[in-house]
Amino acid sequence: MEKQEYYIIAICLATLPPLILAVLIWWAVASVHIYNIVIIPERSIAIAAIAGLAIGILLDILFLKKWTTKFYEMNKALSILIYLFCSLMAVAFFMGVPVGNLSLGFLVGLYIGRKQHHLRSDQASFASASKNVSIFSASVTSIEALPIGLLVLQEASIIDMINRIFGFLLVGANKMVDIVLIVILCGVLFGMQYFITRLGTKLSFRKS
Repeated sequence: MEKQEYYIIAICLATLPPLILAVLIWWAVASVHIYNIVIIPERSIAIAAIAGLAIGILLDILFLKKWTTKFYEMNKALSILIYLFCSLMAVAFFMGVPVGNLSLGFLVGLYIGRKQHHLRSDQASFASASKNVSIFSASVTSIEALPIGLLVLQEASIIDMINRIFGFLLVGANKMVDIVLIVILCGVLFGMQYFITRLGTKLSFRKS
């Protein structure tokens, strides 16, 4: 691994534990508070998020060098869990707009491409890995988008805004037609994510 690549990976990895743990613990404690699972004060939510951030920073201090060195040897199940959680964060932070998910798919494409490069894979092995990760990321993005699209159909203000943008009654006239339209759009999103992820793999896969 080149020194420049090592430092880029280290910087990216350093952000993950604090971010993931802060959000994970924040969401967990907020859920406990909102649903009254355990009676806790509202300020506990902020404290929990800060605690998650601190734990993540501590993990960086202890393990960042090891994680960076073994970045391309990451356990497959762990990498999938991290991707899925980051994908959910992207949905939440971008309020259902798939910009974050599309970007995340591109990043995972870059990762797989570089991993195949360091494994010195032949073209056939690379093509297979590229196709598999592209299908995976596209499936995750489109599956997450489907319930969001269906929920949008319940929001009269959003439906009205969409119809005003297009200048005619695009959604809201027939429920079944609306559902079919959402499914078609999810299919389009699948194709976009597939292309973007595959592009990432190709850009980062450079034979020595």
